[in-house]
Amino acid sequence: MTSSTNSKLHFNFVEIKPNFFYMKHGDDISLVQITKPFEIQTTPVTQRLYREIMGKNPSYFKNQPDNPVECVSWHDAQDFIKKLNERDSNYTYRLPTEAEWCLAENGEEGDDENAWYRDNSNGSTHPVALKKPNEFGLYDMHGNVWELLEDWDILTSESIHAFIFFDPKGTSEGLYRVIRGGSWGGSAQTLDSGYRSCNNPHSSSHYIGFRLVRTRK
Repeated sequence: MTSSTNSKLHFNFVEIKPNFFYMKHGDDISLVQITKPFEIQTTPVTQRLYREIMGKNPSYFKNQPDNPVECVSWHDAQDFIKKLNERDSNYTYRLPTEAEWCLAENGEEGDDENAWYRDNSNGSTHPVALKKPNEFGLYDMHGNVWELLEDWDILTSESIHAFIFFDPKGTSEGLYRVIRGGSWGGSAQTLDSGYRSCNNPHSSSHYIGFRLVRTRK
């Protein structure tokens, strides 16, 4: 997909196997079952990859090809995914659901070893995969950029209080989309595994990027 000699920065994926886990959202915890395997990108989408697919780089921190792309809205991410799907006959790409992202995050907390945030970022994004990966081999799951997810930012009583929730995908409509993981400009609190925020799907920010999930066709 990319001609870069350092492909891990751009387009590698790891498989996450079906499992159940306790998903944190703020002070609430749900028992969640993911029933199907999926592959998740090892890093956020970089400026290099975004330019390769879209022919442009919207990032505020420009000319940093191995940094995460930012200043992309949820709809911009969908346009990127549409073009990527048109180019690949083997996989279908999309954003992770919140539950998939949380399973892949593996309940870790962000800190200086694995995250770029306000205390160590020097006011900027950084090249992906410089910090320590988690147990699945995923980089930058905390810090660097918030990550856009598929779900609307609405937690129903069922999703919070059900004994077990299977493959949750959130509600079918809403006003804001979930973002997870914290960013280069966030406090240490935003690196907590249960911390979640949201963003208008039409708006963009130099704090927000995304990574991909794929399934074989």
